[in-house]
Amino acid sequence: MLLGKTVHHDEDFIFPKNNLLRHSVMLGNSGCGKTVASKVIVEEALLSGIPVIAVDPQGDISSMGFQVDNDKWSSVESVVWTPASNAGVPVCLDPLIYSELQNLTPEDQCKAISAMSKSLVELVSPKSKRKDDVEAYLDLCLQWIVGNRVSITRMEDFVSFLEETNPVLEEHVSKVITSSLRADIIKKFHIMLTGSSKLLFSYGRALSIDDLITPCEPGKTRLSVLYLNGLQSEEEKAFFINRLLYKIYNWMLKNPATEPQLLFYMDEVAPYIPPVRITACKRYFDLLLRQGRKYGVCALLSTQNPGDIDYKVLSQVSNWFLGKLITSQDLKKVENAIRSNTSRVDAIITSLPRLQPGYFHCISSSAQKPELIKFRMCYTRHETLCETDIQEIQPPAGLKTAISKQDLFDIPLFSEEKPRRSCYRSKKLPHSFEAQLEQVFEGIKLKVSI
Repeated sequence: MLLGKTVHHDEDFIFPKNNLLRHSVMLGNSGCGKTVASKVIVEEALLSGIPVIAVDPQGDISSMGFQVDNDKWSSVESVVWTPASNAGVPVCLDPLIYSELQNLTPEDQCKAISAMSKSLVELVSPKSKRKDDVEAYLDLCLQWIVGNRVSITRMEDFVSFLEETNPVLEEHVSKVITSSLRADIIKKFHIMLTGSSKLLFSYGRALSIDDLITPCEPGKTRLSVLYLNGLQSEEEKAFFINRLLYKIYNWMLKNPATEPQLLFYMDEVAPYIPPVRITACKRYFDLLLRQGRKYGVCALLSTQNPGDIDYKVLSQVSNWFLGKLITSQDLKKVENAIRSNTSRVDAIITSLPRLQPGYFHCISSSAQKPELIKFRMCYTRHETLCETDIQEIQPPAGLKTAISKQDLFDIPLFSEEKPRRSCYRSKKLPHSFEAQLEQVFEGIKLKVSI
């Protein structure tokens, strides 16, 4: 993997692809070139035949989806997936996949259900003072659903199950949650499913790791970028990342490998694995980093400040790419990583505040010594995109890329079989299809604060 040139000897810096198994972190202040450097690593992984799943929270990675006039890049197939949006290839979540859970050990199944409960609470009621009660309630319901193989295919089915009364289940539920709090949580689920958040569960093809990494054209290597800026809140982004990491974790358990077989890359990762606060996706980040290397799954994480990431996560990383860092707090956070790999601690720490954009110290437990390198330029375009820009990216032939107006209108705001009462004054839909569709789009733009 050709990443760039060494500064002191002006030689090609070759990074062995197997080193990716030890996980990597890209650190540096804004403007130091860490996103470009991360893209170079992603490009080299793809050119080495390793598929990449890249999470793009802010629109800085999706430009890799554009076709470029470069012979090397002809072996790569790029797709930009857009949850709850038709800008790229729409992708959605389903609340529970039985086949995945049933292949887990009882211990892992219990942990997976617990993680789902926590993430659902963070999604529908992130500021609740009684999260433990709500988590226990949802955990009991999910255990019952899985244990009794209750048919749940949509999030609406899950909410309907919460409203139903089962004497055996009720005996346990009543011990962990009050009826008023239970009613409040069910109400919040209904509110979520009447706003734009509903699209996260019903708009597009179901999220699948096989879909993300399998190219339409045999012989190519798939790059899947998941653009999250179309989601309406940090809670929705964290919930989506939780489900994505869960699916990667479950996929790797079924597909063990000793060589790198998948690179997971996430830009600006700090809000999702902070030092103290528990987020919806933190546990699966920890699992991926602890166990991924045994299954051929590699991670590349990028953020501005090392102090913004949980130290337990950083302890699982062996490849450090350090760009310009200025504050004494940031320098102190990376000092131990430097010290464990070289005696030149003072020289490297002193140089970090003076580094120019594109220059990084590469410190790896697999390397004989640290190297100061200048990363090469990207083969792909480097731009920050919005949803309108993403519409210009051409996905591979053979992949369903759009949902028709009729498909969108078929996503009901309320179930026809079981009409819901609303605390808001209802409006009659206009008779013409065009007017109906316009009103649905207006409803999608609304954000309901819970």
